[in-house]
Amino acid sequence: MSQLNAALDLSYSAVPIASDLLERWAPSVRSRIQNGGKDEVDLTALLFDLWRMNAVINLPIYQRARARQETTPADTWLSSEENRHGIVEGLVSNKKIFAFSVLMRDFNVVSKQQVGAPRSFMLCGVDGELRDGWETIEVVGPENADIPENLDVFGMVYPGRWVSFYGAPYLLAKVLIERLEAELRAFRKASKLLREMGAIPSTKPWPSRKRPQEDTKMVTVPAFVAELDGVEFQGRHPCVGDLNNTSTFDVIRNPPDDIESVSIFTEVIRRRYDYLNSLKFITRATEKAFFDYQILKWFEDVNACREWVRGERRYIRMPVPNWCDEWEPNYRKAPRARTRWARREVGEGISIRFRTWEKQEKVRKNYSEGLTL
Repeated sequence: MSQLNAALDLSYSAVPIASDLLERWAPSVRSRIQNGGKDEVDLTALLFDLWRMNAVINLPIYQRARARQETTPADTWLSSEENRHGIVEGLVSNKKIFAFSVLMRDFNVVSKQQVGAPRSFMLCGVDGELRDGWETIEVVGPENADIPENLDVFGMVYPGRWVSFYGAPYLLAKVLIERLEAELRAFRKASKLLREMGAIPSTKPWPSRKRPQEDTKMVTVPAFVAELDGVEFQGRHPCVGDLNNTSTFDVIRNPPDDIESVSIFTEVIRRRYDYLNSLKFITRATEKAFFDYQILKWFEDVNACREWVRGERRYIRMPVPNWCDEWEPNYRKAPRARTRWARREVGEGISIRFRTWEKQEKVRKNYSEGLTL
């Protein structure tokens, strides 16, 4: 059975498939240097290595891209705006624009209960370019032996990665994302039931303190979305067993009531979130490569591609690899739907469609765009 068929079969666990896919498909610093012959890497490869190692990193200088939240927990403080350091816990991407962040347990955030709290740091800005709100990433601890010193980060994603947009790993990743999202929706329902039963502690709102509101501005940035049609899951989830095969729906019907089962249940949720966010990150990086090195290569700007997607530039043909079907512009999900897409068949009864447009994003007033490295 192929991995795609296994992902569509609910009786097979999605976690081992996702783990194997990320191991094979996600880039690494070592592979980039071996292929390129220079100490140059894309930020995607560097961040994936740091995530794999749960590395401790330090950002000597970091300026926020978004405006600060108006409220914050009353007993939480930021010890310093400089040298934001902590353990890399995940990778974060935006589903509409090409903004990418690293999720870190920031040890500069302190409270009476603990030192360190999850914080995301946007390294690739809302415009899809590396921000000038940071300068370097310092790898602290034993992990720095696996990352060469003085690496030059030339951009967010390697140019040749656009080909992966047409490959089987990308299709498998998109299917796994749909499946993990559905499973986690069900797990959240089970979590709510467990809180009502008292099996896991309920989350109480933090007492908050007001912060001064920051000035903001609106910037126009490109947006891109790609979605699958025809994905149909079959079979039934396996019975509750180990971390990989814990059933989504059996847990809802028969929630665990002992401490050991509850801890396994919460670990199942955490692990699926980790894989889901990582899969989203690598697929968005692949879509950014497709946008940067194909769409902007064949169209003068985002609006020109949008006109082609809407069927207003029929004389333009967007090239595809020789093993793929052609794109069909002016596709609607329903006869009266207003949104139009470019669509093509990818096999197994599944099709993919994309669209692009310009979008307004709110950022800090002193937010500046552009590449700094």
